[in-house]
Amino acid sequence: MTIIKKLNNQQQFKGILLFKDGVFLRAYNQGVYILTEVLGYRFNVRAMQLKKYQNRYVVTCAFPFNKLSERLPEAVITDFGGQLAHEFDMAEYHAWFKRRCLEVSFTNLKTKASSESLQTLEWLASEPSLESDSHTNTICLAVSWQQVVFLKNWQPNSYPIEVDYAFIQSLKNKFFK
Repeated sequence: MTIIKKLNNQQQFKGILLFKDGVFLRAYNQGVYILTEVLGYRFNVRAMQLKKYQNRYVVTCAFPFNKLSERLPEAVITDFGGQLAHEFDMAEYHAWFKRRCLEVSFTNLKTKASSESLQTLEWLASEPSLESDSHTNTICLAVSWQQVVFLKNWQPNSYPIEVDYAFIQSLKNKFFK
């Protein structure tokens, strides 16, 4: 099963889908959220951008297949791994997903910043939030690192629409305090 098929199946399922990955079971996106935030398991969670998935972010974690009955005794074993139906708050999931993706983007930008000059970004960050110059008819807006990362990585349909709205609102708040 391709990664895109796994992600689409997880998106449509109200709960956790666990996919066989060697001797491990791997969860994606909503499944990771339920495991770590709703059920409270402490897994090593990774977020990454996938070129095969139109550069969208994917969040994943895994645990050994032989621990399934211990960790999720109600889970049903399937031909692809396992599943457990579980309700969750979609708005809280989207906020969590957004935070995870921004953390990864910020880390990547900091890594890149150590090898490249970001003088322009540093200058913007040190400027007051909003300045205008009537001679050149321009406005200079200082943005946060998270906003820079978001803009740098933004592509149509790569984030839930709520994330795009929140970003636009954050910029609007800087303009119209």
